[in-house]
Amino acid sequence: MSLSMRCSPGLVAALWIGQAALADEPPDARAPDREKLAYLFESWRGHSEESLKAVWGREETREDRGDTTTYLFERTKRGPAIGFGGVTVIGREVITCRAYFQIGLERIVTRATWRGASADACWSLFRESVPPAPPAASDR
Repeated sequence: MSLSMRCSPGLVAALWIGQAALADEPPDARAPDREKLAYLFESWRGHSEESLKAVWGREETREDRGDTTTYLFERTKRGPAIGFGGVTVIGREVITCRAYFQIGLERIVTRATWRGASADACWSLFRESVPPAPPAASDR
């Protein structure tokens, strides 16, 4: 039996609303990297194209389709260095993570997602790319 069949509709709605409210809170530092990435990319929604480029820099590619534009930003790093008997061998593996942002007609971010080797690798590359804080109420 599903949860909705055993609970009243009001309780189900309260649980759903509570879960949605939790998504607005930044994840704890001990949260899984996948959760931190989800929050980071969701937090970009509603920000301007200008602020996106100010933080992420020059895009790798740009694709215009009708009323939307999709930007691709890439971040790469070399895999870990390994030491053998006092000699350090630089990691040959190159880790690449990609961030995709869709800009709508109003020139704001409407969708954002990432792709990469793993959540922990991409979190280490993207963690500093946070959107600017919204202006204070007194600045509006």
